[in-house]
Amino acid sequence: MDKEEYAEWKGNPLTIKFHQFLLDKRKELMESWADGNFSHPNMEQAAVLNAAAMGRAQCLAELADLEDDFISNFYRNKGSDDVPAN
Repeated sequence: MDKEEYAEWKGNPLTIKFHQFLLDKRKELMESWADGNFSHPNMEQAAVLNAAAMGRAQCLAELADLEDDFISNFYRNKGSDDVPAN
């Protein structure tokens, strides 16, 4: 995917909505954490729940903010310049 294709994809109304969805899901997850939904009487289980929630929040943020060459570099580092069609 070159910069022009990425710009076209990123500017697509459906892509814009999807990025907003990712950010909204992250916000919802953070609010759920603030409401205490990841607490547990067992300290180890609470740590696991919180770590998993942090991982999801980080993943959502990363997906919402992909750089234009992130996908191409991923495949280039795998030894292929071609992004699979499916």
